[in-house]
Amino acid sequence: MLRSICLINAEIKKCGRTILAALFMCLYCASAEPQEEYLHSLQEKALSLKLHEARYWKILLHYEKSLTGLKSVVDDPEFFASPQGKQDTKKELLATLEAFFEPPVENETQHPVCKWIARFHWLSAQLEINPSRLPHSDCAIYHKVIKELNPESVALSYPASFINSPASMFGHTLLVIDSKGKNRLLSKTLNYAAQVNTSFGPLFAIKGIFGMYKGYHVILPYYDKVEQYNDISQRDIWEYELNLNPDERNRLIRHVWELQNIYSDYYFFKENCSYNLLFALEAARPGVELNETFTFQTIPIDTVKLIKEKGFISKRYFRPSQAVKIETLAEGLSPKDIKLVKKIARGQVETKQAEDYFSDIDLQRRFISLTAEYTQLLYAEEEISAEAYRTRFVDILKIRSKLGVAEKGAYEPEEPEAPELGHHPIRKSVAIGKNSNQAYASVALRPAYHALEDPLYGYIPGAQIEFFETELRYNFDDENVLLKNFNMINVLSLAPSSTFTDPASWSFYTGYQKRELEQHISRDEIIIRGSSGKTRRITESVMAYLMFGAWGVQSNKLDADYDLGPVAQSGLAWRNGNAGQGTLKASYLGLLLNNRENIVEINFDQSVNITRNQVISLNVDWSDVDGVNFWETSVSWRFFNY
Repeated sequence: MLRSICLINAEIKKCGRTILAALFMCLYCASAEPQEEYLHSLQEKALSLKLHEARYWKILLHYEKSLTGLKSVVDDPEFFASPQGKQDTKKELLATLEAFFEPPVENETQHPVCKWIARFHWLSAQLEINPSRLPHSDCAIYHKVIKELNPESVALSYPASFINSPASMFGHTLLVIDSKGKNRLLSKTLNYAAQVNTSFGPLFAIKGIFGMYKGYHVILPYYDKVEQYNDISQRDIWEYELNLNPDERNRLIRHVWELQNIYSDYYFFKENCSYNLLFALEAARPGVELNETFTFQTIPIDTVKLIKEKGFISKRYFRPSQAVKIETLAEGLSPKDIKLVKKIARGQVETKQAEDYFSDIDLQRRFISLTAEYTQLLYAEEEISAEAYRTRFVDILKIRSKLGVAEKGAYEPEEPEAPELGHHPIRKSVAIGKNSNQAYASVALRPAYHALEDPLYGYIPGAQIEFFETELRYNFDDENVLLKNFNMINVLSLAPSSTFTDPASWSFYTGYQKRELEQHISRDEIIIRGSSGKTRRITESVMAYLMFGAWGVQSNKLDADYDLGPVAQSGLAWRNGNAGQGTLKASYLGLLLNNRENIVEINFDQSVNITRNQVISLNVDWSDVDGVNFWETSVSWRFFNY
């Protein structure tokens, strides 16, 4: 009897489980069918509204025109809902809507509704999506992060160009999201940069030019980037506060959320840090066109100029590098004082010798502050150990704390000329001239970026970076047109030695030029040349340099068609206020392997600035090739644009 009752109970339980399972299946089917119908209705509505053709949809997916049609500059498959999403706006739209109906996942940030929250927010507004009809619509983690972030404003940060690092030749841009009531250093930043696996400059340039690096969008603490650029790399940082209203700021943050840890192939000249961040600004303010301005190249400072022209910038702040702060603090101190600063920072004398060194409180503050900054610099450059740095720096700060607070602005460096006020990067020129052979006219184009002879306002003195400069010349007597020069890369870094730093100066050139040998006889040369040395500042506006190196040349008019030899370069570079600038250069180039040849070149160039984007220049060249002289004089009009 008991057994029968148990069997009956077991059957009832089994039956109950079957019934419950059936009920769940029915409920699923009942809910799945309406969800499928709802999805189809949303897709039909999206197509009827042609949302896949909407500009904002293209902004969110980073689509741009290419030779084969629209194509996203993002290369990470994780960024797209459709396998064809990179090239097909329509398929991506339909797949995105379908993805919103995926069942809940353990990590809600990976559900398409939360993962692509900017797209969901925009499509919800366009299609009036009912969140209650979706399997998942509550992005609690996103809202918690935003609440903790408490965004108040957004700034564009521009660490200035740093010619001694190939990755930083043109500067860098990143977005800073400021939290309410917090110091900007504690803010979060969206940084897009190449994942570089080499420090060899030429290899980096080649891989960067041809998109052989992946660039990732990463959210980092801003103080990490300030330490990297301001203190370690010794680069000034310019911060531009953007006048985004709350809606624009929220749109930007939602788009930034979608970009984190997403990669795109990094192209040095076009699809770089600045180009990708412009999409985020367009997502914030879609009525403004930004990326369309740049066709072949996107130089970081030009993006700053552009967003200024488009009315984004409300304020500008200058954050000087540690090197600049050190030089400012050293003003007014004697060589004896500075010698003691160096000894204390290096641990060659005890820190207590800094106490009461000056009876004047202002000089004592300056002296101790300089010692602290220089100690930090030595640690950043790995010239002292971490243990020695911590002990020494704390002792210095204890002395400084007894001196009280200085007046606001005391010892702060003077703000230099803002970089966005400099000339545009593309230089075009027309010239007329005469040489040992005949009169001529020429036209030249340089896509990027800056030469010593260009207006210096807003640029770093002594830094020259030129790519792909091409000069065509028409000779009046011969009545022919020829390629005079193709300067593929022409870099010159003149970094003057100072009281606390003694950097190397260097140059690198590769390209083609037509060298005049004697009357109506020339030689086509493909050249690679490099040198290094030192630069000294003669006056505030004049620098002198001396460098030694080597060069190689290929020409069918040389024995064995090539040769190698030594190089010596020296020169002066000066600035005539904002009225103009000039250079005087002298070079010796020898050929030793297959040809015995000595070449001496002297060049003088003086420019007069009509505006910051227009220059009239006088150029005089003289050369001697084994006793045969050749001279050339020209006047050119140079003008600059994007």
